[in-house]
Amino acid sequence: MLIPTTVLTATPGGGSGVQLIDYVEQTSTVTFVGETTVVTSNSFIADGTSKYEIEFFCALVALFGNPSNLNLREDPSGANTDLGIIAQLSDGSTQDALTVSRILIPTAGSHQYRITATRVSGSGTPQLTAGVGYMPMFIKVMKLG
Repeated sequence: MLIPTTVLTATPGGGSGVQLIDYVEQTSTVTFVGETTVVTSNSFIADGTSKYEIEFFCALVALFGNPSNLNLREDPSGANTDLGIIAQLSDGSTQDALTVSRILIPTAGSHQYRITATRVSGSGTPQLTAGVGYMPMFIKVMKLG
């Protein structure tokens, strides 16, 4: 489910403000073994000088004994650039809510980000839970003052 983008500007302390650039929800549970896309932002245009925060939230991580990684990837023009592991999840049965973020300064031009999940070892099927009693997962892009 796609939530329409709304640009919000806050100017605490007289600063230049923070803008919500994009917000996309994933409303159903995602199971994974090999690399699987969890949620993808919409494309946006960066100015090449501003900082942006990319944030991911999931209400419940159920690994079922399978260590897993979440990666942040950038996909301008399908480049699929791996920006690294944003969360390395242990092999516990379940974990509480997870919120992770990264602040970066993208080059000027079009950018799109996505979160992928990969089972590192084990033979089960881990999952990132959303919907039916759980809040949706989301990826959010904020332009920082």
